[in-house]
Amino acid sequence: RQGKHCISAADDGFIKIWSTVNFELVNTLIGHHSDINATAISECGTYLASCSNEGIVRVWRLSDSKPIAAFNDHAGDIGSLNFFNIPCYKTG
Repeated sequence: RQGKHCISAADDGFIKIWSTVNFELVNTLIGHHSDINATAISECGTYLASCSNEGIVRVWRLSDSKPIAAFNDHAGDIGSLNFFNIPCYKTG
């Protein structure tokens, strides 16, 4: 939430984290196997969620770019997602 990073996601299935300080690639999150339709960052800035055409929502811990959850109960494309009214807990 300090504005030091920018997140991009594309139809290659990759999420990229970019530095807004030096405009270089910081990390690439790999896990989706189809177009990524949306991303959301938790209010506390701890987690990133992403959804795709493969019907999966993935949650990543931003401090180390590790995947921590995958929700795959959708039968089709997921077009949007958001965090709401959840406490932010420290993990790992």
